[in-house]
Amino acid sequence: MQVTFQTNEGDTPKSAIGLQHGSWLDPRRGSAPVSWGFNPRLCLLFPVVCEYYAATATPQDSFFSHSSGYMNVWEAEDAPFQRFAAQTIALVERYMPASRSIDVWTGSEYNGTAEKTFPVPVSLKNYSRYQKAAGGKVQMFTQAPSGFDNGTATNLWLGDGTPVFMTPRYLHYVCEIPYYACDPTRPEATIAQRILRAMGDGDGALPSPRFAMVYGLVSGMRTYSGGSTTKVHVSIFEVIEKVQALLPEAVEVVTTDEFVALARAAAPQ
Repeated sequence: MQVTFQTNEGDTPKSAIGLQHGSWLDPRRGSAPVSWGFNPRLCLLFPVVCEYYAATATPQDSFFSHSSGYMNVWEAEDAPFQRFAAQTIALVERYMPASRSIDVWTGSEYNGTAEKTFPVPVSLKNYSRYQKAAGGKVQMFTQAPSGFDNGTATNLWLGDGTPVFMTPRYLHYVCEIPYYACDPTRPEATIAQRILRAMGDGDGALPSPRFAMVYGLVSGMRTYSGGSTTKVHVSIFEVIEKVQALLPEAVEVVTTDEFVALARAAAPQ
């Protein structure tokens, strides 16, 4: 089973300009594989920021692109949609060329209102549309879970072998959702248990071949007590290192670049 840790808030300017909530300056950076979410359109406004990340990244740092369009990207007319997808992949190729992984949420049946956001099915038609507009250059699509209380997830492939993977809810915004809160003293133990759930045979297990994204942590974790919430900073690198130590050898934590290559190689023939 392959696991990659994706940071949250990558679609917001504050994460990139704020150096990933300060995590980019953590002395531990480079000690564990981290996949950083990044909005490529920031490179149009602040190219020096993107150049800085590229120049200071370690081999353990990889990137995935947020859609910059969130759910309403699917409702665009063909001409602006094609321009959007083509420009997105061009920026990704220039500033984060290795993985070419794009995170664009929801499938079909989104009608623009929050109450109709979940649950939605994965729409391979929509992702095929995006891939066509991007000239077939996207290497992987990822999306959010299909429901806030849905423990299942779906890993699919387009006809050209491009993965379309969904994060299980229990691994999405990990340690931030109340009913999926982590042990504040040992968040690594909670996360490791959830990864083992994903590779098991019970409720919420991923289909085989198993690829899982753990999404969150860069902006901290939340603790819940007596109905109140407290945000606590954690070192994402320290947590990942401790998670790795708790996992069996059959589970490998990798960068997005490695994750994408392995996922494409596992596409059904």
